[in-house]
This record gives sequence, structure tokens and C-alpha cells, in this order.
Amino acid sequence: MSEDTPQEAVRQPRVLRWISAVEHSIGAILISVIALLVFAQALQRYLPVSGWVWSGELARYSMVAVTFIMCGYLMGQGQHITIEVIDRFVYRRARRWVKRFANVVVLLICLAFIREGWALVTETSGQVSAAMQMPMTYLYAFPLVGFALAGLRAAWAIIVPESEADSTEADLEGELA
Repeated sequence: MSEDTPQEAVRQPRVLRWISAVEHSIGAILISVIALLVFAQALQRYLPVSGWVWSGELARYSMVAVTFIMCGYLMGQGQHITIEVIDRFVYRRARRWVKRFANVVVLLICLAFIREGWALVTETSGQVSAAMQMPMTYLYAFPLVGFALAGLRAAWAIIVPESEADSTEADLEGELA
């Protein structure tokens, strides 16, 4: 997918659009939390107050959370990392099969990560984070949710592939650019 084709978001059902809005909102909140906590850490260095040890830990965990939560959002918007070299050398029908194959691979990888994420979340090791004493199970839930949402988007892309009209419009836009 090129970065100029937002048609994917238009074709999605209402549930996926709602999930995208929630993912986008959570991502914006987490990025804001990261910025505020890093700013607070920098400010603490120059003020005669004791530092908040937990702020660095929370900023790091927020970075992990935003990375995995936005994985599904980016895939749903067609803004994930793709290799378009094959798209330039094959015809439209073959291109759809290449994209479908790529989505099958993504879905299989997501399912493998979901299985491993579920094992981490359900395992009761009793580990907690150093500063906040947060159970690590909470942190392990973010990859599980992120890969589940990305797998949902990959399954949708397999079931409802890009339509003929969308690929024609993409071909015309590619020729004009």
C-alpha cells in the first residue's frame, strides 16, 4: 500500500472503524504521557526536589504499550511497513494474490504471538516492576492485545480483499504521480 491510499479505512465495517478510533485515542494519550513524563524527568534534574523513580519506568512501559497498540491501527490504515517492489512488476490480479498471501503470513505471525502472549499473561510468576511494583502481567497484555487487533485486521484483509475499483484508482494515481 502506498501512503496516499486511505481507502482501506473507508471500506471497513463500523466495528473496525470504532476500534481504530479507540486505538488512535489510546495512542495519542500514551504519547502525551511519554512526553509529560520525560519533561518531568528533565525538570527534576534542575530542581531541588527528589526525583520520581517511577516516572522513567512508566514512560518506558508507555512506549511499549503504544508500540503494540498502534500496530493494529497502522495495519488497518494501510500505513504499515510493506515492500512494494513486487507490486510494480505484476499485474493487478497477481498483485491482489500477493497482498492476500502477505496478509496470510501476517495473520499466522499474529496468531503465533497471540499464543505466546496468552501464555505470558496467564502465567502467574509474581514478577513486579522495580519502581512501580506493577505486576508484569499488565505489561504483557499490551502485545497480546496489539497482535490480536493486527490479526483481526489481517483476517479482514484476507476475507475482503481490495476491490477492483480501489486497485484501478491506485493504478491511476500511481501513473499520475
